[in-house]
Amino acid sequence: MTIKMTFKCTEEYIKNALENADKFNEAIRDISRDIESTKIDITTLVENLGFALISSDVALRAKGTSLLSNVLASLPSEFLSELQIAFITTFYCDRLRDHHSVMPGVFTGLCALALMKNIPQGSTTRLLQSMFQCISCQSQVREDREKIFTFLQIISERQSEELLAMGPDFVYGVINSIDGERDPRILLQIFEFLPMFFRKYPLRHLAEEFFEVCACYFPVDFHPAPNDPA
Repeated sequence: MTIKMTFKCTEEYIKNALENADKFNEAIRDISRDIESTKIDITTLVENLGFALISSDVALRAKGTSLLSNVLASLPSEFLSELQIAFITTFYCDRLRDHHSVMPGVFTGLCALALMKNIPQGSTTRLLQSMFQCISCQSQVREDREKIFTFLQIISERQSEELLAMGPDFVYGVINSIDGERDPRILLQIFEFLPMFFRKYPLRHLAEEFFEVCACYFPVDFHPAPNDPA
């Protein structure tokens, strides 16, 4: 007797989820379960999402990227293999060159990848190089800047050996990301991880530049907007 495995990660199911906001989170859960139960693999999801990921419609690309990223974030950190993560890394390196409307989903995906236990050697470097080359951190909205600094904090803590091999390029990229930040909530996030960063990563000739970037924030004087609920 042949047991037929059924799964929900079909192109038709995905189209319905992307067209109906109330189905989106349900689809993330269903697809994550299908992947964890090995009914499908991550490559199948990318293939069935292809109509959205390569669409000329920016809004559809953004939704497709967001779906993929949220599925990645829902998977156990040890689930994907090095080969699968390398495949996904290539996708996100390319997606960092996309329209700014797609970036919220991209940054969610970067944070998910940073937490993966089987991320292969070189993948973090590739992601960073693409991000530093294509993305101006301070041009992003606050929520996306938060994700960028979350990504930087995670990889700083978990991938120090690989990042040290980047030399001053990594330190310089972090300086550029921080420079000009004005939101006090994000500054708290930054100053929470900087002590660890300074312990692990030699600043060398960039020490004075890093000092100047940080020194401008003191003393702190913040007056929140009256319509800002946070």
